[in-house]
Amino acid sequence: MSLEPIDPETAVELYLADREAEVAKATLYSHSSRLGHFVRWCSEEDIDNLNELSGRRLHAYRLWCRREGELAPAAEKTQMDTIRVFVK
Repeated sequence: MSLEPIDPETAVELYLADREAEVAKATLYSHSSRLGHFVRWCSEEDIDNLNELSGRRLHAYRLWCRREGELAPAAEKTQMDTIRVFVK
């Protein structure tokens, strides 16, 4: 069975709706904020189907976060942890 195409915005909305019952509002807000950066990156990279993601593309996202956000190592790890849970 192949995966149905899904755009980043819809995937994030579904993810957040699913997590809403499991996590605190502050956690949900943090995830929403972090995933907003991911959606922006997807837009800049013309990724309109998350089935196009690969390990290399996610690595490119990590590098983009470093450049754009000038994140401390701990913040970068938190950003990528959120992406890992989202993608999973």
